[in-house]
Amino acid sequence: MRYILNATKVAIVLISMLVIAYYIVHYAPSRFFTEFDDAYMYCRYASNFLEGNGYSWNASDGAAYGATSSIYLFLITLIKHCFSMENSFLLSTTSYSAGLIGLLALVTIGYQTGQTISKWHIPILVIPLCLISSSFRYHSFTGMETTTAFAANAILVLSVILYSRKPDKASFSFVLLSAVFAFWVRPDNGVYSLLFPALFLLSIGRFSFRTALIYLLSFASAVGLILLVSFLLFGSSLPVPFYTKSGEFLVGYAGINNWNAVDYLLQFLRDTFPFIAVVILFTRRAKIPELVSILVPVVITFIYYATTVQIMGWFARYYFPSLPFTVMAAFIVLESVLQKRHFPPIRSYLYRVPVLAVLSCITFLNPMRQALSSMWIKSQDGFEVFSAQTCYSSSSDEPLPYLNWWDAILHMSSIVGNLPPGASVAATEYGYISAENPSATIVDMAGLHDMTLVKEGFSSSYILSQQPDLIWMPHIDYTFFNAQLIDDSAFFADYNFYPGIFNYGVAVRRNSELYTVILCSFEKEFSLAYPGAKLGDYLAIPE
Repeated sequence: MRYILNATKVAIVLISMLVIAYYIVHYAPSRFFTEFDDAYMYCRYASNFLEGNGYSWNASDGAAYGATSSIYLFLITLIKHCFSMENSFLLSTTSYSAGLIGLLALVTIGYQTGQTISKWHIPILVIPLCLISSSFRYHSFTGMETTTAFAANAILVLSVILYSRKPDKASFSFVLLSAVFAFWVRPDNGVYSLLFPALFLLSIGRFSFRTALIYLLSFASAVGLILLVSFLLFGSSLPVPFYTKSGEFLVGYAGINNWNAVDYLLQFLRDTFPFIAVVILFTRRAKIPELVSILVPVVITFIYYATTVQIMGWFARYYFPSLPFTVMAAFIVLESVLQKRHFPPIRSYLYRVPVLAVLSCITFLNPMRQALSSMWIKSQDGFEVFSAQTCYSSSSDEPLPYLNWWDAILHMSSIVGNLPPGASVAATEYGYISAENPSATIVDMAGLHDMTLVKEGFSSSYILSQQPDLIWMPHIDYTFFNAQLIDDSAFFADYNFYPGIFNYGVAVRRNSELYTVILCSFEKEFSLAYPGAKLGDYLAIPE
């Protein structure tokens, strides 16, 4: 028996170590170049700060709160200050490192949860179970704050486990600091930070109601201070994207069907299925209060996500940071069962197995997933698609091929890179462009950095009043934005418009001092993207 136990331990450790070695040595090196456009916005803010312009989107505009995570922004700024490296490598390395820290925290949570699972080295199994997850691998290299939020939540869970083992002032302070840090990394971690420690520690008897109240008041005070600091630094207490994605700014946004909240939720369930299966199969009645205390903040947070437009939500980006709570629940259940060798009654499996089977079908069977995703899409059919009323034609009837999204961004970035400092460019897909061309003025049409635009709603007159030298038209999903611009009388009066070029269309202001320079750079990139075609053949002429 002892031989079997030791062999099992060795197998667990060996498999886990081989998987993480493969991930670090072989898998990771070729992926340190991110095509996640939004991530590059952090680098633009950091560059402006290091140039002495504060955390501004455009140096002349003053501070802006366009970065979703201020903590991640501070981290990128610090790394950018200390090291000289390409933006892409900097971003990918940071998110990759945060993912590894979060993974280490998950393993530590397991070892701190109980002696029995620690003796079997079961916590180490988290490593292969996470690394086979497509979501973990993807988010490790996007350069976004996703893995930092994941790591922050893992540290929060760890702090609560440590307090449950030794409740004293030091561990209480660690819980409070971890909660504040998790909130500061991403404000949508706020429900976890506020409710999870109080509910869980109350459920196991480590918090009295008085202690819970002290915690809640202390956390609320810290959040108030953070909101004040954010307002003083950025001119807004919450990130501008919070208002963009929660309000009515995205009227006419056809892309709402692309960011399928149900599909992302099912992907999160698939990636966490081993942990969920443990909870369903082995939970004993005595552990239900603890599991409920973990589940309640998660459910509240997920309900909130269902009310937002999850733009750039690939691979369950919004749900992914919740992984530590699922892992924690599995550790608690396993420790409870293995410690006393007391499994749930056999009769309880009459409903446990069917529940797990239904969840398996919903999570893994494509027809079920597609049916649920389609139901969600149908529920979103209330949005209105706008079309421009202005008619135009061009010399060529030959449609241009649709470019790869990232290739189109690279072409536009090259055009902007050939312009002198101060050139003004309006766009929606501007993350990489803005970071690689920090001296350019980027007119925000996506509503992620300009609070005036978000408060008043998209207005073509507001955009055109800023006289951008070059306009890369909004992504085709922004139907209202495109219609507003094309139907504005000043648009064709002031701009040469080339529809469809670089996927969305390009407009050049005729009276711009940079017109000749822009046109030269534009023609060069056009010939590279569309060999054999002539730029002049695609100039739109209003009818």
